[in-house]
Amino acid sequence: MAESFDRYTEDHGADCFKETLQWGTGGAIAGALWGTAEAAFMEPVKTAMPLIVPALGIVAKNTVFYASVAGVFGATSCAVSGLRDKDDYVGRGIAGCAAGLAFGLKSGRWSVACGMCAGLGLIAAVQKHTGVSFIPTRSKQSKEYP
Repeated sequence: MAESFDRYTEDHGADCFKETLQWGTGGAIAGALWGTAEAAFMEPVKTAMPLIVPALGIVAKNTVFYASVAGVFGATSCAVSGLRDKDDYVGRGIAGCAAGLAFGLKSGRWSVACGMCAGLGLIAAVQKHTGVSFIPTRSKQSKEYP
């Protein structure tokens, strides 16, 4: 059980593959939830195939997209932290910008991609700088939840 929360206490930038996989998994879960909500409110398709087929397509499309954007964030954050030898708001801002570019390029317009870069970069940097997080963490001294 202690293994599942080691990512909050270990050195950031030490194992980029593991960190990218963790961020990508979280993004896949968020994408699956978003895709499920989107599929629930979609207009029924007038085809001979069952309605579940296009709904599953929407869920799969969102799952892959969100997982890739979160993976870009995790990989960039880890790489910048490893290069700079510290995990601070600058690295998270750069990672947020990279994820915003990946998110915005789906629209095919550079203005949207640059806006998403600035927005997600700012949000990630402010979150890291202020320490505000909705992820449960624990201190290095304690083995229990706060």
